Order: sequence, then structure tokens, then C-alpha cells
Amino acid sequence: MNSKAVSGKSDGSGILGNRLRELRKEKGLNQGQLADLAGINRSYLSMVENGVANPSLDVMEKLARSLGSSVSELLSCLSDSEALTALNVEERHFVYDTGEEFDMYPGLVEFLNDDDEMLLVKPTTVEIEHLKGIRFSRNHNPTKRFYRDALLDYRRRKESNSSDH
Repeated sequence: MNSKAVSGKSDGSGILGNRLRELRKEKGLNQGQLADLAGINRSYLSMVENGVANPSLDVMEKLARSLGSSVSELLSCLSDSEALTALNVEERHFVYDTGEEFDMYPGLVEFLNDDDEMLLVKPTTVEIEHLKGIRFSRNHNPTKRFYRDALLDYRRRKESNSSDH
């Protein structure tokens, strides 16, 4: 399967596509404009929005950046399992690792070593362990910003889930 994986399954790609379309329209963009900003093919964007193509994490990052958003925010409409399957299976760059020992990614080290950042966000031990548990393939190196966005989105989800009960 190539980077334009087609999915006929109920895997969250339709929900993700609707979310992308909603955000694109909120920004007043048509598909061609968003595709140009993200550096992807307009037809492929249409396939993603219609739930027939599963984007790679790289494409999701480009779309999120073009929409002034984050990947976590784009995926927030999905459960964790739907989010994982809505991404292109062959290009999925991360898994949640339950192991305790591994080298931290430079972006996470940079985030945790930034005194100003730590003073502002004050992550708990549980939140830091959550961030450490996100694993990527060898060819993907997340930035400090990715980890900050992931932490903030984790908190938003947690707060949203607690207010629902």
C-alpha cells in the first residue's frame, strides 16, 4: 500500500475527514488553498476529507500547521484506537510504549530542559511519563513544540472527559 492508503473500514477516517473539512471551512479556505498551503495534492486532500484515504503523520502535521492547529487537536475527535487506525498504517510513526527504559527523543529532552517552559506548564510526573511513552519510528524526530502541544492537548482531553461526567 502506498502513502495514499484507501480504507473502506470504519476506522475513524470519516470522522477525521469531517473534522478537517470543518476546520478548513472555519479558516475560509477551499481544498485547493489548503492543499497548496500544506504542500499536498488537492485530490488527495479530498480523499482524506471524504474518509477514503488515511493520511500519514507527516501529512497530518502539514495540514495541522496550515490550519494553525496541532495533530493532537485534529485527532481529538477520535478515540485513541480510531486515531491510530485513521493514520496511514504503513506510515504510522508512533506507538505508545509501555516499557520503562528507552532513550528520550531530542525534542522531549529539549522540552523538559527548558526552564521557562517547565515554569509555565509545570508538567506532573504522570504527564511526563505519558510524553515519554510516545514512540516514533527511526526516521521521525518530533520537535519540542510537538511535546508541548501533546501535553496541552492531553490536558484538554482530560479536562473535557472529567467535565462530561
